[in-house]
Amino acid sequence: MMTFCDMTTGPDGQHLNMADRLSEIHSRYGPDHLVSRSITVSTPCIMAAVHSVEAAILAREAAG
Repeated sequence: MMTFCDMTTGPDGQHLNMADRLSEIHSRYGPDHLVSRSITVSTPCIMAAVHSVEAAILAREAAG
């Protein structure tokens, strides 16, 4: 859940989709920064975590 919240919220608290959030991180830190390099390596895990939470939200909404 923490990854979902982090990857769908911008630095100013605005809602972002995951792709925009990842782009924002890369543009803020630049390609050679440790944060950008770490995000690049962990993107598959980040995406899986966000998709998992999104699926759970949709399933809960569908169940009523």
